Amino acid sequence: IGVKSDIFALGLLFHQYWCGDFPTYKRSEYDSASIALLNHSNLVLSPNLPPDIRQLISRMLAKFQKNRPSAREAWELLSGKTPTPSPTSIFRKPTDSDLGFHAPKDDDL
Repeated sequence: IGVKSDIFALGLLFHQYWCGDFPTYKRSEYDSASIALLNHSNLVLSPNLPPDIRQLISRMLAKFQKNRPSAREAWELLSGKTPTPSPTSIFRKPTDSDLGFHAPKDDDL
């Protein structure tokens, strides 16, 4: 366990950030993406990822740590990139009903 393990975890989070979900794997057989990968199962990345981000996340999720980018390299490649929101993204702005209250309108103030 070390920085390269953190890069793997960050790759999973980046995929979720960009697509709204983790990469696909045989969830019926494996409890986690890392266990699936260690058992020679594939992690399938979303086709909705931009090509450069897809390549980076693919490298971050490499089975062998030596094939993963360093934290600095990942940061440099991501610098200035912003995800395109997807309809399923959990990173949308919450609505009033999500927060369980209704914000006062100008007339109420």
